[in-house]
Amino acid sequence: MLSNWTITSHPVDAIHGSKSHDDDDRNVIFWRAKIGTVGITANWFGDDTYGFPSLFADSLNAKGLSCSLLALINTQYEERSKDKLNVFAGTFCLYVTQTYSTVNDLVSTLPEINVYGPDAIAQHFVVRDASGTSLILEFVNGQKVIYVDRNDGVNGFGITTNEPFFNYHLQNVQHYEWKV
Repeated sequence: MLSNWTITSHPVDAIHGSKSHDDDDRNVIFWRAKIGTVGITANWFGDDTYGFPSLFADSLNAKGLSCSLLALINTQYEERSKDKLNVFAGTFCLYVTQTYSTVNDLVSTLPEINVYGPDAIAQHFVVRDASGTSLILEFVNGQKVIYVDRNDGVNGFGITTNEPFFNYHLQNVQHYEWKV
């Protein structure tokens, strides 16, 4: 699989979208950037099969909100919905950083968003804002699992990594706290 990693910037008012080529309108999403964004992209697909030229990996917007893709084996994304906004996993970070200023803004709208894609992408998302609050978004058995990490030592510790699921990391750190 050929990768061509690039740093890409997208200004306010840029229009982005993705469309699956199955003539199903619920698989189309277009949005206009509300916030300027810079990020890392990879042309993994080699064509425009998914309606966008690149996988948009890590990104940062002008308001200090960042989004990262981290490896998470056994990810099972949601099914597309007729009633919700369907965002392809490969453009989720771009969509988030062009649309939201804070983690709280995103959390309030997540019930209206479905993240779909081939499970082979196998990523969880980490969104952080300028206040230091993080959101970890994972997909288990086709369902969203949302963690808000306030870096308070109770709900999280301000760090996230690849494998395994976030709740394992949280429990593991809490287990070792008694040694300090």
